[in-house]
Amino acid sequence: MTLTLYCSLTSPYARRVRVMARVLGAADDIHEAVVNPFDSPEALLAHNPLSKIPVLVGPDELVLPDSSLILGYLLARQGRAMPAAAGDWERARRLTIAEGVVDACAAIVLEGRRPTGQRSQAHVDRQRGVIARGMAAVAAEPPEQSPADADPYAITVAVLLGYLDFRLPTVDWRSSAPSLVGWYADAAALPAMQATRPPEG
Repeated sequence: MTLTLYCSLTSPYARRVRVMARVLGAADDIHEAVVNPFDSPEALLAHNPLSKIPVLVGPDELVLPDSSLILGYLLARQGRAMPAAAGDWERARRLTIAEGVVDACAAIVLEGRRPTGQRSQAHVDRQRGVIARGMAAVAAEPPEQSPADADPYAITVAVLLGYLDFRLPTVDWRSSAPSLVGWYADAAALPAMQATRPPEG
């Protein structure tokens, strides 16, 4: 079965899916269609009127316009489930916190792309507070598994830390979250993480 993943090579949301597909051995079933959602390309809008990525499109009118939905679908194909679907509310809570930190990082990056006179420092400061508190929570409960285990929390944390290094290098997470340093070094070296590293520049 061939699936199409509309994605960006720099999006942390798309990277979660791209890493999961690789560790599950499903990458060969997925064609990655790289698009810029800010250009609102017709091919993307045909499947997601929100013009957001990632979007997974498959046969039988399957359209999943959200990274968490896609992760759940990929896991379900192998008889597994996202934490909430499995009734594991503790793991679901941890995952939600990590996802929220990714959201805060993305919000800062997007704010920085607005014209200088339209940027809100108050908004940026609020998101930086979210990152600081969220990272403290993640560091207090570091992943017990590796992204190679296809664990959504581990994959999300690994992608989050990689995104901080990529887009927000001034956030010194290694000093504030030393419990994650060694874990991330191992995670970042995994083939699935190496294969999905965002391009420089």
